[in-house]
Amino acid sequence: WFIISVSEYPIINEIVYNVPVQIAMEGTYAEASGYQAMTQSVETVTVYLTGNRGEVGNIKTEDLVAVASAENVMYAMEYNLPLEVESLDNKEFEVTKIEPAVVSVAFDRIITKEIPVTPEITGINASEGYIMGDEDDIAVVPNKVSVTGPAEMVDEITKATVIIREDTILTNTTDFKTNTIKLYSNSME
Repeated sequence: WFIISVSEYPIINEIVYNVPVQIAMEGTYAEASGYQAMTQSVETVTVYLTGNRGEVGNIKTEDLVAVASAENVMYAMEYNLPLEVESLDNKEFEVTKIEPAVVSVAFDRIITKEIPVTPEITGINASEGYIMGDEDDIAVVPNKVSVTGPAEMVDEITKATVIIREDTILTNTTDFKTNTIKLYSNSME
């Protein structure tokens, strides 16, 4: 029966779900400029295939990849890149449809910026007879923080503060510990 089926219906249609999307950066201007894909609108697509029963009939998700080429990426911004489907095991077929057919990808450079850390203290007072120093007398350790991320966002950061909020009256030198650091940008000042 198998032989009859193949000879009577040699061309079949197949739908493959959850095909992974890859962004091809190798050898592109984007790669040479240090751009990276920050976000992409979809991680997987649905692929509609037609082809020889022997080639297409047993294709699985892991046999395919949908590739979006970054060859036309020249700036740090969002692009709508068309997708092409490739066989990972050299099977031959025709792609009749990809859903969705494009992926929206935001590109930017990843940078690191060192930012001095200053204290932001509320609710702490000196006991009667004591004088609380000003911000110059307060040591923050470490006194700098490294921020790494997309250049568009990191370039906007203007300062960092460590936040101490305690209802305390001090009678001597005191160490406060916190993991809360607040980053400020030009638009937040």
